Amino acid sequence: MQTAMEFKPEYYAVLEALSTGAKTVKEIAELVDMEPHDVEAVISALMGHGLVERREKGLLFKKEAYALTEKGLGGPLQVERGGEGAC
Repeated sequence: MQTAMEFKPEYYAVLEALSTGAKTVKEIAELVDMEPHDVEAVISALMGHGLVERREKGLLFKKEAYALTEKGLGGPLQVERGGEGAC
């Protein structure tokens, strides 16, 4: 069983950046005005809680990208409430 996750402002920023589709670390970093290594740390935390998953992006030149999982699409309030649906 996972413990409750403390949501930091940068977690919300990354989740919002991913709400429009899969993005690379560089793309996320530019959108949220963070350093790529900081974005990677946030993504790692979000992946640990099942909110973000790794995917491939591109047809010819594949890049590692990240996208919201079904759980991540439910938003942080769903996670904070233990997975219950929002009213």
